[in-house]
Amino acid sequence: MSRRNNGLPSRAELMQPVFSAIQECGGKAGKAKMYKKVVEKLNLPDEVLSIKHGTSTYYESELDYQIAWVRTMLKKAGVLETDSRGTWYISPAYKDVRYIDGKEIFKKAQYLFVAGKKEAGTESMVNEEINTYTVSAKNNSTPLNAQVRNINVKISPSDIIYEGSSIYFICGRCNHRYKMAPRCPECGQLVKLEVHHV
Repeated sequence: MSRRNNGLPSRAELMQPVFSAIQECGGKAGKAKMYKKVVEKLNLPDEVLSIKHGTSTYYESELDYQIAWVRTMLKKAGVLETDSRGTWYISPAYKDVRYIDGKEIFKKAQYLFVAGKKEAGTESMVNEEINTYTVSAKNNSTPLNAQVRNINVKISPSDIIYEGSSIYFICGRCNHRYKMAPRCPECGQLVKLEVHHV
């Protein structure tokens, strides 16, 4: 397991320990119980566990903060669900799963954040292959935002495609495929995209 400079596992590496911790708690767990289980699993030295997340008093430690992000990403990818009381559950689609590929789930969650998918988009991807990251253009060869005439008015790509570590956009104006950039190199269209850094 690789480590960040501060000795903590990456978020992708924390996916399985968080998932397993909830499984071992009977498929549901609150934040504190989950944190304790993950700490037991990782067996990290005290100096790493004692690293604070800046001046925050909300998080017990930097690890607690990273686990909070991992829970959010697992929820975004359809692996976990939560309720208003802060209890986290393994979603029905993953109840019989014992192992998740942290790197693939991480990519899927990143894709969903980047694509700006809300609940409907998230749910539609739960039953797809975890290594599929293509947003369908609904078999429409006409750009979805072709009616926008000013290239400086931001429009969303009609497709976002993940291939390995590369991200490609399909321009919403001209359908040109290009590596992720703020503008389409073919027609100059400005891209509308919310990126959540994780």
